Amino acid sequence: MHFSLGDGHKLKFTNDQFAAVYCLEAMEHVYSPKEVLSEIKRVLKPGGYTIILVPAENWLFSKIVWPLWTKWRGKIWKDTHLHQFSGHKLKSLMSQIGFKNIHEHRFLLGMLLLVKAVK
Repeated sequence: MHFSLGDGHKLKFTNDQFAAVYCLEAMEHVYSPKEVLSEIKRVLKPGGYTIILVPAENWLFSKIVWPLWTKWRGKIWKDTHLHQFSGHKLKSLMSQIGFKNIHEHRFLLGMLLLVKAVK
């Protein structure tokens, strides 16, 4: 297995290179989720899939857990979420980019959102 560091807005991989792309707990931190999702789609092989995991920004997360976390133990994370993915915002964005078979799953009391989609 090989790990590579890079900018998700401009992936250094060729078109149609990967069968799967995972983006876990990162999309909320990027400048342009639409650009990153477009790059993920570009590097996926036809029929390949992506799994995206983001905070779901429900009431419990945004009003209680995140404010408490960033006040004490997680001070370093304060102001690091550039985007919020409430409702079906991520699914809608992925649909606009052209992903197919988009499925959402919420867990951890609805505070995390996992989205799987196919190129």
